[in-house]
Amino acid sequence: MILTFTGCQQNTKNDQNKVEETSIQGTFAYDLAFLKKHKSVIVLTAPDEKGSQAIIIPDYQGRVMTSTATGGEGNSYGWINYKLIESNQLQPHINAFGGEERFWLSPEGGQFSVYFKKGTKLDFDNWQTPAVIDSEPFEVISSDSASVTFQKKAKLENH
Repeated sequence: MILTFTGCQQNTKNDQNKVEETSIQGTFAYDLAFLKKHKSVIVLTAPDEKGSQAIIIPDYQGRVMTSTATGGEGNSYGWINYKLIESNQLQPHINAFGGEERFWLSPEGGQFSVYFKKGTKLDFDNWQTPAVIDSEPFEVISSDSASVTFQKKAKLENH
């Protein structure tokens, strides 16, 4: 009986891998499989019967990368920069990994901007998104199937 159970469990895992490998681009299952290859993900599930889910990535400041209203084979609503994520390389100025939302500070330019180091010329060559909202991970404090709480301590200085 234990062998039978283990065999069924293995087949289920293989079936799940096949679904992820054969999922159609644009579906939630496709994006979940892609993101899992590159980052640790948290999947939140709504308590509904339709299969509503969201993918959260702590390494991308706890960003909601994508969601669906109808399960794995349903539409994936977030924009994902596959090429940048696959490259595993940080870009100058900003890293547009994608997602459905992100935390942003304003103003982007001028004397009160946190996008320019003190004493630098206010031009694009010196413009840099602060790492705390661009490339630093957020710490997961708690999570369950329906929610996640993050923490990040930071200090920013304006121009």
